[in-house]
Amino acid sequence: MNVFIQLDRFIARFTKNIAIACFMGLMVVLAAVVFVRFFPIVIIGWSDEVIEWLFAWMVFMGAAHMWRAGQHFRIKFWEDRYKGKSAATIFNSIAEILSIIFLGVMTYYGYQLMINAHNTTEVLVLPRHAWYLCIPVSGVIMIAYSIRNVLQNFGVIATPASVGTTENLKDEGDG
Repeated sequence: MNVFIQLDRFIARFTKNIAIACFMGLMVVLAAVVFVRFFPIVIIGWSDEVIEWLFAWMVFMGAAHMWRAGQHFRIKFWEDRYKGKSAATIFNSIAEILSIIFLGVMTYYGYQLMINAHNTTEVLVLPRHAWYLCIPVSGVIMIAYSIRNVLQNFGVIATPASVGTTENLKDEGDG
């Protein structure tokens, strides 16, 4: 089990650090674009391509990181209404299974999009694969965590409460 905990922490750091680095890169490039608009000392025609790439990776890696700790947007009406009862477990498991189906479709078509993107960007001449790779990568990560959640719902594997607090699960990627 120690290997899974280490892998979980690695994925948490990986997704969080990629999302933060992309956000910081976005801020720098966007600030440069605004600055150059007022003081046209250089032409930065490559900025659109870099902004697209950074934004895509930030969104998908951020979503995967939030999915890990259950911080992603979700409707908790049934979970709150039937808290502590088997109906909540069943509802949560059905929601996770539906999420796995959706994420499977997203991952499959994201992978198809990636492998069929044979073109390059116009200015930087980078392969478009790099733009679309974030879709299947984040999809696989989110599917793995949804499977973990279903297994935890039915007691097949330990829940965060038995290996630490839920808050620790949310914050483990901070290190």
